[in-house]
Amino acid sequence: RLEFAPRGFFEISRRNLGGRNRVLSFFSRLSLKRQGADAAADDDGFAFTEYRVSGTYRELRAFGSNTDLLVGILSEQGVRTNFNFARQRANAELLRAFTPRLSVSGRYALEFTRLFDEQIEEVDRPLIDRLFPEVRLSLLATGLAWDRRDNPIDPTRGSLVTADVEVAARAIGSQVGYLKTFFQASAFRGLDAGARTVFASRALFGVARGFPRTVVDVAPDGTAIEAVVQDLPASQRYFAGGSTTVRGFQLDRLGVDEILDPNGLSLGGNGVVVINAELRRILTRVLGRDFGVVGFLDAGNVYGRANAVSLARMRGAAGFGIRYDSPLGPLRLDFGFKLRPRTGAERPERGWEYHLSIGEAF
Repeated sequence: RLEFAPRGFFEISRRNLGGRNRVLSFFSRLSLKRQGADAAADDDGFAFTEYRVSGTYRELRAFGSNTDLLVGILSEQGVRTNFNFARQRANAELLRAFTPRLSVSGRYALEFTRLFDEQIEEVDRPLIDRLFPEVRLSLLATGLAWDRRDNPIDPTRGSLVTADVEVAARAIGSQVGYLKTFFQASAFRGLDAGARTVFASRALFGVARGFPRTVVDVAPDGTAIEAVVQDLPASQRYFAGGSTTVRGFQLDRLGVDEILDPNGLSLGGNGVVVINAELRRILTRVLGRDFGVVGFLDAGNVYGRANAVSLARMRGAAGFGIRYDSPLGPLRLDFGFKLRPRTGAERPERGWEYHLSIGEAF
């Protein structure tokens, strides 16, 4: 059926607040829609209100130092095909640049999402749980970045090293607790005088561990059952496969057998390893911009538990692609081929995948 849903926006910002380099912004959006997907076509009025209200405060060189501060709050309510949701979030971030190459960041976030009017098929539940986790998360995170690349968009030499640590705990208001770490290192080297041929490599490694907590379930006979679990919310688990990790796989379909559902979609894990090697070559210029080709080798996997990470269980892919230096950044088309695709009847895999995107894989 055809529905009419009016929508309005209002946004206002104040720059250079107090004569300092501060920005205070407010944004709001309101849309009127009918309640639920099964509402009768002849209902009068609009029963469901979809809205988004957010405020941000940003200050450069806060506290009289080379530190950037960003504070934000958000409240929203929205409609999806088979559910509606309400979400609240607050966050604060600090970024301190010690040198032009070295920076350290810190972040606090508090978020909670509630789903209602649910008509969700069981097969869709893992993806929805990942995007709309129905647990309150209160977390602290810190990160370090050492960036020696000559160009952050399309580097031809240098390196990038990042390390991130994130912790959520019930002591600071979270319903679940965990510790999560992630490390990444990339290197780029031009192989000729004009850097028309570049060798690029990357390795990333992440592990996470949930803190024990007691949950209570009710058996069919009404008996309360207590259990101790250490799982992470789906939104905080690691995923791989796709255009920026192992390109022989579709998005989020790389993982050991234990974390794949019957359709081959990953449920996420507590450990991830990815290794990439790529040779980039500029061939000519088309419409005044560089046109080139790429050959690559990718390997990696996602593991259900941090102590189950094993290089022997990594899956590999090889492939090639083309690059065009568009005004928006490198336009990329990659074809990845699994080195050992599964062909059994239980969960067969297609032998290749393609990915079209903007920006290099790493």
